[in-house]
Amino acid sequence: MKTGELLDSLISISGISKTDYAISVYTTPSGLSFILSGKRLPRPTEKKTFCQQSASVLAAKIFEPQCYRKLIRLFPIIYDFHSLHELEAFLQRALEYALEQDWAVANKQNLDYPDYGKVLLGDQRILNTFCIVLSEYILRCPSEKMVLYSSLPLFGDEYPPFLRRLRFECEEIIGRVSLYQAIPSPEENRSEILFNPLNFIRWVQDHCDLNFWQAPVALGENFLLLKDCVLVLFDKQFEGSWSMTLIDHKSFVQHFFQEIESRESRRLSFNREHFLQKRNTKDDFLDYLLQLQITDVFIFAPTGYTVTDEELSKIESSADERQKLLAFFEKLLSEGTNIFFSDEALRLIANEGKVVIPFHGTIDIPSSERIPFLKRVVKYTVESAIDNKFQLIYSSISDILLLCSAELSIIYTTGYGMQNEKVHLFFDTNLGEDFKKLIENEALGVASFSIELWEGFLQQIE
Repeated sequence: MKTGELLDSLISISGISKTDYAISVYTTPSGLSFILSGKRLPRPTEKKTFCQQSASVLAAKIFEPQCYRKLIRLFPIIYDFHSLHELEAFLQRALEYALEQDWAVANKQNLDYPDYGKVLLGDQRILNTFCIVLSEYILRCPSEKMVLYSSLPLFGDEYPPFLRRLRFECEEIIGRVSLYQAIPSPEENRSEILFNPLNFIRWVQDHCDLNFWQAPVALGENFLLLKDCVLVLFDKQFEGSWSMTLIDHKSFVQHFFQEIESRESRRLSFNREHFLQKRNTKDDFLDYLLQLQITDVFIFAPTGYTVTDEELSKIESSADERQKLLAFFEKLLSEGTNIFFSDEALRLIANEGKVVIPFHGTIDIPSSERIPFLKRVVKYTVESAIDNKFQLIYSSISDILLLCSAELSIIYTTGYGMQNEKVHLFFDTNLGEDFKKLIENEALGVASFSIELWEGFLQQIE
């Protein structure tokens, strides 16, 4: 975005008149008009003073709780500002970046093939520049799909902590972005999971098409690549500080993308279309699931694990497929699998009567049959009372399931109305123990299931 266009938008958002703004930054209304129209740029020697004064005046008018929402049209990738100082620093950096781009064009520099990169230090400066640069590329092509490749360790302690503040709330980018996230092989992944993967995956999928993949060899860098646009490298220094390198030389960016493609060997994310393709080729995922010993299941969606064949027949015509589904559900309920389910998932069944069968559809339970449907679990609760097989979790996590075994962990997600169903596979990784620790660390309420607890819960929702 050009300097004049950006400044004009910020003045409009702030609500200050152009005359008052011009006086505040010690320029004339006619001088400001030349800047806004692009007929004149502040001189390089004026850059620091002009940007500081402008940011100070504008931030004072814009700042309030969650004021980042005012700026999401200009910066679709942004973060929530904790203070006036943070907003002021962000606006100053945005104006500086716009001026640098305009000066480069004025001096006939080729922005697609610069002969230098940029290395930035300091968490705040890195975060500001990251948001500004990626927002610029996204807005430059408003109708095109954006493809991102990332090797950032999302759930471990090597993920840049300041990036967890990011917000993606601009409607223009939702559905336009595909994120391909690399997962290290179990041999390389030695870091403990410190952040709730379910919340993160659910949040990301609300804003973009998320796909995990696994490389056969180490990638060696913490990178984020916006295809055909820019490569961002993050590096943690020995004393704990971070640096960020921006490379936007098109030839290098293309070469890096080709290198990623050559290493992208194992797909880990599948949607309903992929699931049906495998099923039609007799490579049915259910056959594989029936061979696994599932250790833990975490249920945060209204799932029909106690459905009958008659109920399944409403959405699945294949008797063979129904038999496999029922066999898998029975395996979970009757064998040594620990089952954690959320109170919210149960309330959704009672209130709305919609029961999810992953990659098959939803079954509508009539209001008169919902409580009897929920009471079916009592049979298994009685049989497994000594083992504490069932645990009730009081959590706001929704529309997601986690199945864990020694060989594989499976995360299933779905959006509203069964839209955007996805399953993510993590081979040779059992997320169950890590997730139990997260439940404990986040102080989520957990109760061992009993007949008394169950009856009391049903009385609340009847």
